[in-house]
Amino acid sequence: MPNARLSSLSSALFSWGPLLIVMAFSGCPPHSGGTSPTGAPASDTLVPLRLITLPSELRELSGLTLLNDSTLGAIQDERGVLYKIRLADGAVFARLKFHGPGDFEGIEQTPTALFALQSDGDVFEINGDVDDAQKYETHLTSAADTEGLAYDAQQNRLLIACKEEPGDGYEGTRAIYAFDLDRRELQPDPTILLDRSYPGLREFKPSALAYHSPTGWWVLVSSTTQQLAALDSEGGVQDVWSLPASVLPQPEGLAVLPGGDLLIGSEGRPARIARFRFPPHSAP
Repeated sequence: MPNARLSSLSSALFSWGPLLIVMAFSGCPPHSGGTSPTGAPASDTLVPLRLITLPSELRELSGLTLLNDSTLGAIQDERGVLYKIRLADGAVFARLKFHGPGDFEGIEQTPTALFALQSDGDVFEINGDVDDAQKYETHLTSAADTEGLAYDAQQNRLLIACKEEPGDGYEGTRAIYAFDLDRRELQPDPTILLDRSYPGLREFKPSALAYHSPTGWWVLVSSTTQQLAALDSEGGVQDVWSLPASVLPQPEGLAVLPGGDLLIGSEGRPARIARFRFPPHSAP
């Protein structure tokens, strides 16, 4: 399911410039066997390749997306504002107000429009530099606490991950619903279910979602447990990794670079974005 908007990007686009720090992180070495600190099967704690500190206006960072070959889009969960960040140095160079105050938790670029997600499941379509985005209400509610938003290019839809209630009949799972972009409506039933009985995932609460085209996996971040999980298209768990909590105390943003590396953003004082090789043991 390749995403056309990423095909022209090169791996060189993510040079952070003078603000970039190459991280060794002696305090968070790779996990070396047994189970992870959260009880997951033997997988590494991911070690950041690079790290950038964001300005204070993004301390409530809640979503990330790639806008073009030089720009990252970010959102924070108190205002309907899109922040444009230069990939070269991490500086915020533009702010686009698309709505008033709200609990915004996801942002995603598609080939035709930009979409934002609110925690009650409502989807906002942002077209151009306008102050009033088109709002699409869904059958989801704030009980679902929707936080993950990703583009499925093959089926032209957005996938929405629920952090909390999956819906009646889906107890014991975390649900991912599909928002049809042709009809601009949410499908009634989940398209992917994450089985929380998988070792280490009992408390997993998705806060970000993205498609990883090199592997064909969907990757999810859990903010409460500082974890990363990879799922196949049927929801089968491929692996689980721990994230370094000292660096990313509340990870809530996720984007995939063309070569497959991940960008994971965390709110905090300060907010940060870290780059990780993915899969962790792939060639540099």
